[in-house]
Amino acid sequence: NDDLDAIRKDKNISSIYGAVMGQELVSYEDLLKKIFLMGVSYEAPEVDGSNVKLGRFFTREEEYSMSQVAVLGYKVWQDLFDDENPVGKSISIKGKKFKIVGVMDERGTAFMMDLDNNIYMPLETMQKRILGTDYVSFAVAKMKDPTIAKKTQEDLTYIMREQHDITDPDKDDFAVNTMDEAQEMLGSIVSGITAL
Repeated sequence: NDDLDAIRKDKNISSIYGAVMGQELVSYEDLLKKIFLMGVSYEAPEVDGSNVKLGRFFTREEEYSMSQVAVLGYKVWQDLFDDENPVGKSISIKGKKFKIVGVMDERGTAFMMDLDNNIYMPLETMQKRILGTDYVSFAVAKMKDPTIAKKTQEDLTYIMREQHDITDPDKDDFAVNTMDEAQEMLGSIVSGITAL
């Protein structure tokens, strides 16, 4: 989480969100389903360009107070509520009640993940109340000026080395990738899988 705060200070970063993932049993009334959970920072919709269909996304205050609130992906909403407006209702995750504050618009698939089959909750809520961790799995940042992506990538690499006290580049415990590089890596993984 400290890394995110440091990256936010870079002059070409307009917003950033960290994320952690997991699967848990989710219940609503007599329904019980194993659903993919994503803990994300409150800036996620701004970075991703995603929209809320019903209600709202959670706020900065809800994130930092570890509020037990949730935003449903489109398919999760359909599966649990069958078009009924769920805003204000509660679901149970790992024995804890989460108040639904919103439903996301249909988003489709990105990086081999069905974004409509997720439940989104504040990053720190997921870390502390669900997973018992204090780190992020990955972060996504939005640049003010994408034409200087390479320079920004170098700047963020420097910031991360400072954050992690790394002086030898061969000992980096992180990777900073542009979206083009990430898509290229994913393409080679998919090609490799297809070729098997």
